[in-house]
Amino acid sequence: TIETNLNILQIGDSVTIQIAEALDEMLGGYELQSRKVLWDAWKGADGGTLVAPTRGGGMHGAWRITGLLSEKARGQPDTKNKPGGGWNYHQVNPFLRHVYPWEGQDVTAEKMDAVIFRVMHGWMQVDEITRERIIEAAELAHSILGADTIVFLTVPFTNNVKTVEIMEGVREINDMIRDVARNWHLNHDTHVLVMEYG
Repeated sequence: TIETNLNILQIGDSVTIQIAEALDEMLGGYELQSRKVLWDAWKGADGGTLVAPTRGGGMHGAWRITGLLSEKARGQPDTKNKPGGGWNYHQVNPFLRHVYPWEGQDVTAEKMDAVIFRVMHGWMQVDEITRERIIEAAELAHSILGADTIVFLTVPFTNNVKTVEIMEGVREINDMIRDVARNWHLNHDTHVLVMEYG
């Protein structure tokens, strides 16, 4: 089991939702009966979920999206099972405006402490996962969600890696993510970390 008073949001595709479900259980979502589905990606498939409170009084959410956060995708259709990564503020607000009881008082999550991105290779082609997109996603996680810590999972070797060229591209993406994190502090007050998933 895990206890935290942090507000954590995971953003990514259906694999992210599965990772989030495991963390939901470790944080007490079933035991506390505090897990709820905010919206469906499609009938029977979670699109947005929330555990509030967690053990320790925090909040843990998951947001299914098929591309990294970007200004270009803001306002685009939030097609749940198609490439594009469209998103809208109606998906952001439930995480930032959620009120939940903790130790006899109502708590409102006004910002996320941490946002965790699973880079969606498969939904995004290798050439779409650029340094600029990683930086923009991290900056939007801070400006929109208030996150001071942003974590990127490296891209794993999966069934979406179909050729040696794609495998080399994935290696370059992971090297680039590590480099962005290593140099982030030079121009930002927030923190970018890497979780080795690949």
